[in-house]
Amino acid sequence: MTRREFSWVLASGLGAAQQEFLPQPLTRGPKIHWFGYYDVLACDPADRYVLGMQADFEDRLPGLNDRVVLGMIDLKDGNRWIPFAESRSFSWQQGCMLQWLPGSAASVIYNDRDGDDFVSRILDVKSGQRRT
Repeated sequence: MTRREFSWVLASGLGAAQQEFLPQPLTRGPKIHWFGYYDVLACDPADRYVLGMQADFEDRLPGLNDRVVLGMIDLKDGNRWIPFAESRSFSWQQGCMLQWLPGSAASVIYNDRDGDDFVSRILDVKSGQRRT
């Protein structure tokens, strides 16, 4: 399924889809992986990488000192997890609002904390160049 088809299915509702979609796990434990939020696409424009977050706990709310690892799953390399950053500003429902930067095939944007300040960071996942 391409990114465009996925968007069409979301826009038209699953009831109108003529294709059956069976969920498949992309990662394995022991750490947990997830993606949020409902209005953000996890796939890159080429449908190769799926963004995600990784945590080593799930039985409580995130605390002030908790971090989540940000990464992407390479669908063309055995669903390999590729970590690229950390965030100290996340929730279980929305994550850190990690998403592909519109108009870019290699940059993501996400929320983080810098000391006591909340910031957004833009990271080129291929070059590692980051700006706040």
